[in-house]
Amino acid sequence: MDLWTWITRVLSAGGAAPVTGSLVERDALDHAWAWFDLHSKQRMQTVHFYMILMAALLAGCAGAIKDNQQEFLLALGVAIVLISGLFYGFDQRARQLVKIGERALEAEETKLAKLSTPALNLIKEAARTGKTRLSYGKLLKIMFATFALGGLLIAIFAGLALVQAAKA
Repeated sequence: MDLWTWITRVLSAGGAAPVTGSLVERDALDHAWAWFDLHSKQRMQTVHFYMILMAALLAGCAGAIKDNQQEFLLALGVAIVLISGLFYGFDQRARQLVKIGERALEAEETKLAKLSTPALNLIKEAARTGKTRLSYGKLLKIMFATFALGGLLIAIFAGLALVQAAKA
């Protein structure tokens, strides 16, 4: 909450700082949602950028194979492996930050569900029904691992081709 909003609330509360009741609960919910929203969007943008980067690197691999540029292909394969590991690390941190927001939202949802209907416990329901399916996090791990493995295979292929060319 910015200073102007806080001052307005203090003045509207007769000069007493709003420390209890619905204003604080609303601020808590707004803060939790803003945290969750920011970090979940950052996570999606990071994954989107990763996929664009992988597409560009794979296009470079196709060109290197076509032009028989094994050194460049080896460098691209190693880059794919390293970038996949780096983005996996970014995703793990973003996931932690999203989970922090989810826990805060879950606490607020529990309060709302007690006041109105249990159906408002959306995060608990999503966790309960999502146990048997692949989660977003698991799918991203599979994607990062698949690209890293592909990059490793590309690097091995290029390295073997360079060794074979050196022997000839």
